[in-house]
Amino acid sequence: MPHYTPDAIAAGIIAEGEHRGITEKGICIAISTGLVETNLVMYANHADPESLTYPHDAIGSDANSVGVFQQRDPWWGTCHDRMHVEPSAGMFYAELVKHDYNSDTHSPGYYAQQVQQSAYPDRYDAAYPEACAIYDRLKGTGEPLVGEKVLDYDHSIVPQETGYFCGPASAQVCLDIRGIFVDEATLAAEMGTDEGGTDYVALIERSLDPRLPEANYSSVDAPHDPPTADEKDRLWDGILRSINAGYGIVMNWVAPPSNYPIGIKGSQSPSYGGGTIYHYVTCAGYDDNPAQRAVWIADSGFQPFGYWMSFDQCATLIPPKAACYANLPHPTAEVPVPEYTTLSYEQLCGPIDPATGYGTGWAQLGQN
Repeated sequence: MPHYTPDAIAAGIIAEGEHRGITEKGICIAISTGLVETNLVMYANHADPESLTYPHDAIGSDANSVGVFQQRDPWWGTCHDRMHVEPSAGMFYAELVKHDYNSDTHSPGYYAQQVQQSAYPDRYDAAYPEACAIYDRLKGTGEPLVGEKVLDYDHSIVPQETGYFCGPASAQVCLDIRGIFVDEATLAAEMGTDEGGTDYVALIERSLDPRLPEANYSSVDAPHDPPTADEKDRLWDGILRSINAGYGIVMNWVAPPSNYPIGIKGSQSPSYGGGTIYHYVTCAGYDDNPAQRAVWIADSGFQPFGYWMSFDQCATLIPPKAACYANLPHPTAEVPVPEYTTLSYEQLCGPIDPATGYGTGWAQLGQN
């Protein structure tokens, strides 16, 4: 299975462009550049050894050019940025906006060439129609393409205060996301945490439910190891619903040495060690990049206390335990508008007096 599909790479180029306010024309220029340089394939290169440590689907040999846009050290950022779709597209856009790329004075390929300085400048215009077709097809799905969303919280409170307070610490992060601070000792008393830890993730609801009743926190078991495809789909859906509504997720992990969490997206892997780790963490964000879905973990027990990891690995760490998420509908769902919102003005104003032109409702309102 490829690390990146061409559609995933194009989707990342589109998402980064939209994030930066780039016009449709500019985004299509970027896609056409990716088509010419690599046919939307992520390339590593032995001449840039670090590039080989990042996910890639081909190895090139054009000087030390790497990534979708064939960017080179030392002119184009870090190797991490060159080897990831959104940062590499961001560097391309940062150069593109230095030119009047929306002007009709020159062809789209001309502006791509101003950024790339290629030996074959005519190829960008030839690829531009295909790039526009890719853009129209991906945007025509109506689905979000690629993007990461991480909730705000006070990173200084993440480290747990004792060796067995990971449950209370994880709940504390969820509460802090919502602007509520409760000390770990209070939370530990509420959920029955002792030197053996917190027995079950549902006990964390004792601290979350009274303070966040609107979140409808729900605990779900993960009985199969590895999880079934359906269980993974439901977990991902729960993560999206929680994070998009503004609530963190508490996960109860079992991490043997063969499956310690691995940091991705430039994150440092946490310093797990000493055998199988039984641990609570908070999921506070996600990246829905179809090339590699990821989750942001606030980890109270191990430095660096926050990192990106792949969703696929995260799903393997929860069995045979459980997770506790905000069981809310997707925010995009339509919510019926209560009738009273359409009646409030009439209720306040009352019938109009033809003589004055004012309502005859509540006397204390006067003529307001």
